[in-house]
Amino acid sequence: MKKLYLCGKIGNGKSFEEEMKEDNMNNIRNKFNEAENQLRQKGYDVWNPIKEVPNPISRKDALKKDILGIFECDGIAMIDENDIGFSLGTYAEMAVAQGIELPVYLINHWLKEPID
Repeated sequence: MKKLYLCGKIGNGKSFEEEMKEDNMNNIRNKFNEAENQLRQKGYDVWNPIKEVPNPISRKDALKKDILGIFECDGIAMIDENDIGFSLGTYAEMAVAQGIELPVYLINHWLKEPID
């Protein structure tokens, strides 16, 4: 079974501490969990950073966990094309994925792709 890393913007342009506040995280949690459910229904295993990385946590420690999670996966599922380049975390995740030659596609591509 292919395992995909869910990649998307968590931040809202504020400080990391502001971004991690519960009111901001509820919307983000819903977006990530919905994407995870769609991929699981298709038959993928999913590494969801919202579930895998505890809150509260520092940006540095969160990114460490995220990057280790990428190494467990076979590909990256971008939740929204508008997230690329607008988040420090997403930018770093994409750089790591490209560096280790993982396929990176929008979630809709993975949902249409036959599973190996």
